[in-house]
Amino acid sequence: MKPTLYRKYRPQKFSDVLGQKAIIQTLQGALRYKKLAHAYLFTGPRGTGKTTVARLLAKTTNCLKRKDNEVEPCLKCSSCLDIQEGQSLDIIEIDAASHTSVDNIRELKETIYLPPSLGKYKIYIIDEVHMLSQGAFNALLKTLEEPPSHVIFILATTELHKVPKTIISRCQLFEFRPLSIEDITKKLRSIAKQEKININQEALELIALSAEGGMRDAESILSQILATNKKEVSLQDVTQLLGTVRQQIVDKMAKKIVEKNIKDSLQIITQITKEGIDLEIFIKSLINFLRYIMLAHFDKNILDTKFNFSPEKKETIIKLATQTDVQFVRKIIENLNEARLKIKSSFLPQLPLELAIIKNIEIKKNDSRPNYNQKQQKEKQVLKSTTLSLKKNKNKSSISISTIKHKEKKPKKQNKKQQRLNKKLAINLSQIKNKWPEVLSNSQPLNNSLPMLLSTCQIHKLENDILFLATRFDLHKDKLNSKEYQLTLEKIFVKIFSVPLKYKVLTFQEANIVIENENVKNSSYEKKQVPIFSKSTKEKKKNDYNNSDDEKILNDVLDVLGGEVVN
Repeated sequence: MKPTLYRKYRPQKFSDVLGQKAIIQTLQGALRYKKLAHAYLFTGPRGTGKTTVARLLAKTTNCLKRKDNEVEPCLKCSSCLDIQEGQSLDIIEIDAASHTSVDNIRELKETIYLPPSLGKYKIYIIDEVHMLSQGAFNALLKTLEEPPSHVIFILATTELHKVPKTIISRCQLFEFRPLSIEDITKKLRSIAKQEKININQEALELIALSAEGGMRDAESILSQILATNKKEVSLQDVTQLLGTVRQQIVDKMAKKIVEKNIKDSLQIITQITKEGIDLEIFIKSLINFLRYIMLAHFDKNILDTKFNFSPEKKETIIKLATQTDVQFVRKIIENLNEARLKIKSSFLPQLPLELAIIKNIEIKKNDSRPNYNQKQQKEKQVLKSTTLSLKKNKNKSSISISTIKHKEKKPKKQNKKQQRLNKKLAINLSQIKNKWPEVLSNSQPLNNSLPMLLSTCQIHKLENDILFLATRFDLHKDKLNSKEYQLTLEKIFVKIFSVPLKYKVLTFQEANIVIENENVKNSSYEKKQVPIFSKSTKEKKKNDYNNSDDEKILNDVLDVLGGEVVN
């Protein structure tokens, strides 16, 4: 039985690995300068080369003929040949999906202290390491942190989030990226050439798109095509095998989008839906084609240097690039990519694609209409011509230019509430003092403590539509200036004074008010506070103390806040 393509054409040297340049350079630097780590963790999507690079690192490390400054295996020594054939005793590959228990890790720990049989290192490659149980991870932890000097661990996973952070912190982490369409196409073309079959560029691109960045998936699809034993493979052959979209429909759709033809675009979507074509693959193909148009807009020569297109397709791409602007193409690519992610969750799979097409084309059509600045400029020109004609006929007309300007745009009428809020407060300090008892009486139902706090205040001044009150105590000032009391009191002001009066409370010291009497009094009104204690009780408490300053302060507190001296 012949080996599969992904095993037959697996890279045997670092230089054969595609799409992971930064990772390869780092590992080669560690080999060249003898700075190998004791543990590595490779993560990334399937088919991106994690296991391949792990084997290459093991092969190069244990190569018997490799010199110190070389970073590639010789592929001829017994160690290289054993590893290539999977017979090396120094390379132990463990599938964590089928060896998840603590006992499997204990068996591993028993063998790590045995020296390598042939090479310099004993290397453990644990694939799909995220499948290990929590107990197995705990058993591996200490060994992974301080393994013997002749042991290197290489862990590989497609789900990094399932690996404990304690494991990640003990490894050098390398993230493998999905391969680009160009890299996959390049490798497939090389395989096809060695297998002596002729396959065109569009067919290779469709295979690469279906692989979604994984080289192994692409090589598996190519293996299915080779099984037909055809020497000439066309785009139609690949389409029939994958059940995907024909490139002619993609080209036609791109053309209709560039022409901003919504009707025909929607008809194409209906057609491919009826034919049962995979919409996700169709959108990927469409995005890829629009990407060529975007690149050709900046550099037409890129189609020759980077892509191997037929003259007909190259001419089509360049023609479409000249018919549209790059911003429109960029936006439609972004929206199509969003639609691709929504297809599986939509109750109508074609709906996200239809909305993306309509949205972009409608926006583009709206952008072509005269904008507001152009309209405003036109109005200015009309106004200027009207002004000149009025100057010529000054004696015949009494209409002023300001009247014409006024007619151009009349201000919107404000409602009564807005007019009342915008006009200057029509109230003076004397009116506030006269109605202050009403403020006190109206505040009682809303807040029991508010009348008492207001009775300790003195109306100070009215300035810039703000009423300033003064009080002796910082505690009263802070309470009255709080948001809760402001909302209540300003509501009372609107009710009594019919204006949105704001207020601010200051201390006597801030307001520069000299305190002459013992009690706080307001010359404009009498206090109507209900005493907490009877008069006889207050007098008795006052008589218990001398008339020192401290005693006066205490008496004031008893008057305002109430209370009883117990000791």
